[in-house]
Amino acid sequence: MLKKTLICILLAGTAHLAMAESLNDALNRSRSGNSNNNRPQVEDLFTGDVKLACEATLCLSTGNRPSECQPAIHRYFSIRHKRMGDTIRARHNFLRLCPASKEQGMPELVNAIANGAGRCDARELNRINRSTYIKRVWVGSRRHGDWQEVKVPYIRNAKPSYCSAYFENGWTQLGTRYVGEEKNGGKWVD
Repeated sequence: MLKKTLICILLAGTAHLAMAESLNDALNRSRSGNSNNNRPQVEDLFTGDVKLACEATLCLSTGNRPSECQPAIHRYFSIRHKRMGDTIRARHNFLRLCPASKEQGMPELVNAIANGAGRCDARELNRINRSTYIKRVWVGSRRHGDWQEVKVPYIRNAKPSYCSAYFENGWTQLGTRYVGEEKNGGKWVD
């Protein structure tokens, strides 16, 4: 018997209901010509890279990734090219293998994931947002000394546009946020 939704089989209920319904709709359309007696099983419809692409889409849409996500995440991040633009394009094409990627709202999600996943976690945001500001400090004793300019490192509270698209997509639930004050020890955390 065919399961109610692909998401329940793939991730044991860790993704969004709306996305599960979208995947289920795509699944229903792909088998629409079959009679009840000859319905293929989910495993027959989604195998190989198609299955991994659907799983990756679900897993990369949430900050809470169960162990069932590991094969799909590994496959997604193993797609690498010399140029970042080529890597993003290839990852985007991989995610588009999932039949649900053409559903309403899904092309935007796939684009946001391809551009943001792996590039918008706290570690990466802290790395790319390193900056310095000049602070004047008094060096020496109260009577004898001088003002000097010192470069002080800090982490900016800014997201690149591809991260904004990834975080603000209606399908994603990510917990990465900025804590603290920008020039007073603030940083990105997951």
